[in-house]
Amino acid sequence: MCLNKNGKRTKAKIQVDSLVKAYPNNHYIQNVKGIVYKDLGLYHKNRKDQTKANSYLLSSTAAFIAAQNINDNLKSFYENNQALSLFYMNEKRDACQIWKSNSEFGGQNNLALLDASENKYSEAYHPLDSLYLKHLSLYKKRNKLLDHNKDLARDKTVLNNNYQFLTYYFLQEERPDIPFTNPFHLSASLDVGTLNFGHYIIEYSNASCIEKKDRRKVKKQKRKMKRMKKKKFKKGDCPSF
Repeated sequence: MCLNKNGKRTKAKIQVDSLVKAYPNNHYIQNVKGIVYKDLGLYHKNRKDQTKANSYLLSSTAAFIAAQNINDNLKSFYENNQALSLFYMNEKRDACQIWKSNSEFGGQNNLALLDASENKYSEAYHPLDSLYLKHLSLYKKRNKLLDHNKDLARDKTVLNNNYQFLTYYFLQEERPDIPFTNPFHLSASLDVGTLNFGHYIIEYSNASCIEKKDRRKVKKQKRKMKRMKKKKFKKGDCPSF
């Protein structure tokens, strides 16, 4: 996940493929494989190579389905991830069906963004605003992701790598014994359904969705600022800006 988050997708893919071979029945690993392959698919989709993107997204969908089959308790979270892969494959109808029956935070967020992708901004804004107020009431703090999404929907912004979709990644994977208390460790006997998702799930947004700044413009601006700093004025001269 660290490699993937830092844009080293190929290395992340090699790592997760070897993990899946060693632990094929570990739903956490299958979920991570789904996330890595989904982001690889999104990377190629953003570069207008839908054929290559679909090959990764199909593998991603299969990994999320495998995770669901292994652990039924976390099915709704893995279904949300699966729907996101389907959305990127342009299978919007299938993604919509999953998200409509998904009551999780991510599912509701992503369903609203699906409406935004079809220019149904009013239908997208109201659920996002409702989710934002619900989160504010429960946790007594703003949710930046929801605030960002609802503002874009309110302003009728075109979906262009600016809305933030949500993927679920779980922390309570099997770990060796360590000499201090692991804050992310959960007892195997604990009922996951009774927990609040904020305690054991990272809200992971797709880093590759964020538009990058034009480096040439940034460099040009820096050179301009340096020239202004170096410029010397004669005593009594008044610089103009």
